[in-house]
Amino acid sequence: MKNKTLIILGGLFLLSSVGAGYIAPIIFLKWALFVTLIALFTLGIIRDRRSKLHLTKKTYLKAILIIFLVIISITITDIFKTKKNSRLCQGEKPEHSQYYKQNGIKNPIEFEKYIIDLHTASRFASITPDSIEYNGINYKYLTINYEPVNYTKRILIIASVHGDEPAGALAIPKFLADLEKDKNKFQKIAMTILCPMNPVGLALGSRENECGCNINRDYKVANQKETKHIMNSIKAARPNLILDLHENNGNWETCLMANTLVSNNFGELICNELQGYSIDLADYAFDLNLQIKGWHKRGAYREFINRLAGLNDLMWYGQTINIPVITVECDQSLPLDNRISITENTIKAILRNIDKL
Repeated sequence: MKNKTLIILGGLFLLSSVGAGYIAPIIFLKWALFVTLIALFTLGIIRDRRSKLHLTKKTYLKAILIIFLVIISITITDIFKTKKNSRLCQGEKPEHSQYYKQNGIKNPIEFEKYIIDLHTASRFASITPDSIEYNGINYKYLTINYEPVNYTKRILIIASVHGDEPAGALAIPKFLADLEKDKNKFQKIAMTILCPMNPVGLALGSRENECGCNINRDYKVANQKETKHIMNSIKAARPNLILDLHENNGNWETCLMANTLVSNNFGELICNELQGYSIDLADYAFDLNLQIKGWHKRGAYREFINRLAGLNDLMWYGQTINIPVITVECDQSLPLDNRISITENTIKAILRNIDKL
């Protein structure tokens, strides 16, 4: 009877933890703890029908085995969840996955005009143009290098890796125009800016590039031209920090995400400054309740899961070459002008405080 009950409890425990795992990691951990207590209580009743908790060593070992199985099931569930988000190529060309068409939104980018505006805003810096050919059209992207005399830090900024996240790309010309007016603001900081790093996707409103691939999942294999250019630029610049400009799909407010090489103190400093601009920051993001409002630093467990799932993104790459990476995830449910302003203010806040990194 006891063995049969243990098997039933174990099965229910596994199913409940796996099911809760599809809701959110923080939920299934609490759920696992809750079910563990119930299991131990039930085992006590089975052991002593007078409802006195008198567990033998053998019963405790069985309970520990159940908990161990649950931990394994939680880990496997999380790996499969992450693996869904780790796919490099969807097998679709950009025209077939346009974010704006799917959501009834007009693409805010007039690509040729945008490149002209970006080039004009970058005129005080060194500009290296390149392009990607797609369907007989060359889509340009720029590498912009700005090096003040006697600079002490260098930051590398990447915009528009996902073409359906335009705020970063549109913030860069505004930021550069402001920098040209007052170069004393950041006179000790050299900058390498890669923009737009998915030119075909930006022009067509697609998350993927011209090959139908997610550039931010290609840092291990590095098959895409865009990924190779980013990696070569990082190796050449050896920046103190990489800043990757993104937008989330509006499921949560704006937040920043970092690899383990960025301290929580630095993240809290930046987020406090952003709140001074009346920017709403997330309390909850990435299936987690954030301990610091607007800030999420990947921990050892998340890095472990990402490795098993093959999530080879820019933060992973930065970790492998010992370079701190911060990803900005602006709330895409906000009006575009607000998102551009938030992204520009985030860039400036990080630059102002980079000595404290």
